[in-house]
This record gives sequence, structure tokens and C-alpha cells, in this order.
Amino acid sequence: SVEDRDARFAATLANAARDRINEIAEGLVKSAQAATARSYEENIAARTKLLKELGDSLVSLRAEFEIYNTAELSQRLTRQMVQTQSLYYRNKGRLESMRGNSRIPKDTIAYVGALVDGLRLELDSMSQQMSRINRGQVIIGVLENQYFTANGGFGEDIERANLMRSALTTRVPAIVLVEAAEVPIVKSRPGRTMLVLGAGVLAFALAVLAVFLFHAYRDVDLSRGFRVG
Repeated sequence: SVEDRDARFAATLANAARDRINEIAEGLVKSAQAATARSYEENIAARTKLLKELGDSLVSLRAEFEIYNTAELSQRLTRQMVQTQSLYYRNKGRLESMRGNSRIPKDTIAYVGALVDGLRLELDSMSQQMSRINRGQVIIGVLENQYFTANGGFGEDIERANLMRSALTTRVPAIVLVEAAEVPIVKSRPGRTMLVLGAGVLAFALAVLAVFLFHAYRDVDLSRGFRVG
């Protein structure tokens, strides 16, 4: 055969086969990396959209229920209700006492009665406002939890996507264990046979790994489970 007659050509032929196998294996690896990168980018886009929708919903609900600082608002409204209730019951008792005293002018009784009615209306309004705030707090709390959950690990996903893009632009030999062939000094066929077999097994293993990675990341959806409530 030709390798028996031309040692230099035999080395060139072996290196050409080595380069071709490396090219095929590298292509399989790059294909798997590209699929993974696309998966990350799709998930990042979906999560970005979800975070925007949740953020817009939170802004709208806070404006609707007038809730911007839930803890401070609840404390302030509770204090107002306690103070108003105290004034209401104090003046209500005063009114009942005045009605049983004929020496108190009717105008004074009417004034206190109007004050009691006003305080009762104010208490009713505060009670409705408190119920409305409590209802809004529940809805806003659910959306806030969804927002923080969706935002968790978002930076890490972006970093992984950037690393995967960098890997795609970096060329790394896929069969570094197979040394380049040199011009043989002594004829020896067993080495060639082992080289071909080893390269074939390695290429097959890389192909299986590429298929596994592609199927493993094809259906990844990090935004699954997050929905706008």
C-alpha cells in the first residue's frame, strides 16, 4: 500500500484523518453548546417578559389600592381608628347623659349628636378602607412573591448564557488525546490500527454526549410555574 512506499505521505494521511475526526467531534460539541445557549437565551427572554408583566401589575395594583408601604399604612390607619373609636364612644356616652338632663340646652345636645354621627361615619369609612387595604395586600403579596421568585437566580442564568456564548467562539481541540502523526522511521501497522479504533470510539462517545446534552436542554423552561396572578 501507499504507506509502505512513502512514509511522509503516510504521516500526512494519518494527520488528515485525525484533523477530520477532530472537525466532526468539534462540530458535535459546538452543536450541543449552541442548543444549550439558545435554551438559556429563550428562558432569559421569557423570564424578562414575565418580570415586566409582574412589575407592571404591581404598579397598577399599588395605585388602585393606594398601597405603597403596607406596614406604615396599616399602622397609621389602625392608630386613627383607635383614636376615632375613643372619641366616638366618649361623645356617645356624653350625649346619652345630656339627653337625660333637661337643664342642658337643645342646641348643645344637637351639636354633640351631630359630632357622634360624624364620628360613626368616619369609623365606617375607616373600616371599609381597612378591608380594602387588607384585600389589596393579599393580591399584592402574591404578586410580590412571584416577582421575587422569578427574579431569583436571574443574574446567574445570564452569566451562564454569556459563558456558553464565549465557549462557542473559542476553538478547543476535541481529540487532544490523539497525538499528531510523525514520519515513521520503522514500519509498524499495529499503532495505526489502535489509532483508528481509538479515534472511532472517541468520536462515537462525543456524538452520544452531544445528543444527550441536546435532549437534556431542549425542553428546559425556567419560567415555568410563574404566572401573573
